[in-house]
Amino acid sequence: AAVIATDCNVYRETVGKCGILAQHSEASYYEALKELVENPQRRRELQREGLNRVRRKHLIQQHWQAWLSAYGGLQ
Repeated sequence: AAVIATDCNVYRETVGKCGILAQHSEASYYEALKELVENPQRRRELQREGLNRVRRKHLIQQHWQAWLSAYGGLQ
């Protein structure tokens, strides 16, 4: 799915090129949603980039040691 998030520091890093950052206003969110509805090519590009980002940074097959270390720290 393409992402629409509020334009703030935490989302700038996590959303990156995978979505649209909107100002914290109804009008800004409306325009972002309208863009995704009216522009299927843009929506697919964001979806593809998001999937590629997950595959690069978050697949357990590639990052299991980091996950194991994080869980081990909880004990």
